[in-house]
Amino acid sequence: TQNLGYVKLPYDERIYSKLQVEADVFKISRLHFIDEEPVVLHISYVSKAVLPEIEKHGDNIQSMFSYYAKQGFTDFSSAKSNVSVSLPTSIECSLFGCSPLVPLLVVESDCKEKNENKVLEYRKMIYRSDYFSYVITGE
Repeated sequence: TQNLGYVKLPYDERIYSKLQVEADVFKISRLHFIDEEPVVLHISYVSKAVLPEIEKHGDNIQSMFSYYAKQGFTDFSSAKSNVSVSLPTSIECSLFGCSPLVPLLVVESDCKEKNENKVLEYRKMIYRSDYFSYVITGE
């Protein structure tokens, strides 16, 4: 995993409302590799209201779940996920080292701490479809 850095997000109504906050949202991006090939981009949107130390640690986070555990959050749940397919932007082509015709699977969801029902993050995960196969089951 390579941390691509974090930035403070300008106001974005959609993301701020999903996090249920009004200020101080940060975007943390990580690129995951398999056999030295970049195959997944994880983008996490988190709030300073829930993670007050995020500015100190944002550049070094490799795993959000490990970071949450260090902050005392250990029981997670997620509401429904939104799955879509897109073609890569020029930035994604550069990050993944792929052509603009490689389809990407985009999964968007939240992550809540079950005990306190706090929204810890809103996340967007972008997968190169030529490296994964998917099984989707219903309940």
